[in-house]
Amino acid sequence: MDFDKTWKKAEGYGYPYLKWSSRSNNVFGDSITVLDGSGTDEDPYIIRTLQDLRSIGYSIYTLDRVYRLVNDITMSAETNNRAYKESIGHQGKVTSKWLPDLSIASGKTFNTKFSGKFLGGGHTITGLCAVYDFSPGVGFIDTLAETGIVDSLSLVNFKTTNNAQWSGAVVVNYGTIKNVSIDGALLGVNVGGVAGNNYGTIQDCYVTGNVVADSVAGGIAAENWGTIDN
Repeated sequence: MDFDKTWKKAEGYGYPYLKWSSRSNNVFGDSITVLDGSGTDEDPYIIRTLQDLRSIGYSIYTLDRVYRLVNDITMSAETNNRAYKESIGHQGKVTSKWLPDLSIASGKTFNTKFSGKFLGGGHTITGLCAVYDFSPGVGFIDTLAETGIVDSLSLVNFKTTNNAQWSGAVVVNYGTIKNVSIDGALLGVNVGGVAGNNYGTIQDCYVTGNVVADSVAGGIAAENWGTIDN
């Protein structure tokens, strides 16, 4: 196999990644960064920057690992105070034209549930925008699996805007979302502030801002088949 034809690596740092999952555009940037930690409960992968976030789901940073945010992340003036990013677990579809899905991704060509843990540590991520035409769902996380946990995180000035069928901080939840706050403008066909569609548990979460839907809107969840507590 020809490495240069198959893989790409940012100069000076980061892990290599497949060229077909190219991040060499204004959405992804040019690198998968090296994260501190080993992805376990005792030694989680450490998230400090937007580029760290974008590394989740690529290379060794699989969707079944534990990630901990250790500081606030605020988009800089260089990104016009807003950054576009893939949803965790939703990989941009490979078509005749690369159409980037803007949430955390695993580098595959199909949806993959996030079955690990994202521990916010009470920190805030400000200025993320999830936008992807032709996607069934957009959010910070696409699908949270039964074992998946999102805990103690605030998303401020968070935005989803497109024609997606489902939108929310988590598009579809089968796991546990707790101690999460959402502030922003969420748009779509069916929109929930915390989860577009909830089959799992949502506990001690709240939403401020605007939740606007063409069909079904819910401050916490557009449709709820699970448990919402407090």
